[in-house]
Parts: sequence; structure tokens; C-alpha cells
Amino acid sequence: MTHPDQPATRDQRSFWEKPPIWLRALGIPIALLATLQMSDERGPLMGVLAGVVYGSLAIGLLAWDRFMVWGREHPLLDTLSFGPVMFLVLATLTPLSPMVCAAAAAGATVLFVVLKHLQRRRAPQS
Repeated sequence: MTHPDQPATRDQRSFWEKPPIWLRALGIPIALLATLQMSDERGPLMGVLAGVVYGSLAIGLLAWDRFMVWGREHPLLDTLSFGPVMFLVLATLTPLSPMVCAAAAAGATVLFVVLKHLQRRRAPQS
């Protein structure tokens, strides 16, 4: 019980700290649909790549706690995972060639890694 002058503390995590399982499970059909669409539009090789990338993200959503801990323990690898996702998004949404999509995704990933590094340098170490 808390004193009336002290605010009550919440015991539960917020919605985005750990989304409900039904929302995380939606990642599986979304990954499947995105993979099938990529395979139809860009061919089987791009479909396999989309399946690997989106499938691993869907599994990561189901194992949310482990996924978040891994991201904190391996910040560089977590940031580098932006690259394949960016490549697939560009390949899905634009008519650009795969080489142009790869170059744009690589450039965006380098920029993202630099920004993340600068953010981590400025953050106070506790």
C-alpha cells in the first residue's frame, strides 16, 4: 500500500516493452505473406532471402525477451540487422535493380551504424 502523497508504482511492463503474444504471433503470417510476395515479384532467390530475413524476425518476435536481451548484448550486430531488412523493403517497394537496392541499403546501414555509435558514446554509462 502506498502513501497518498507517493504515486503508486506499476508492477507491469508497458505495452511496447513486451507486446501481447497474439500481436507477436502476427509476425508469422506477415513474414509468410511478405516472402510469397517477394518470390512472385522478384523470383525464387529473393523469396528465399526474404524467408530467411523475415522468418528470423518473426521468430525473434515470439521470443521477445531473449530477442531484446540479445540486442542489448550485441548492439553492433543488432544495428547491422537493419541492412537486410532495408534491402528487402527497397526491393519490394521500388522497381530498382537488386544491385541498386543493395547499394542503398548498405549506405543506409553504414549511416545507421555511425548514428547508433554516436548515440552510445553520448549515453551515460551506468
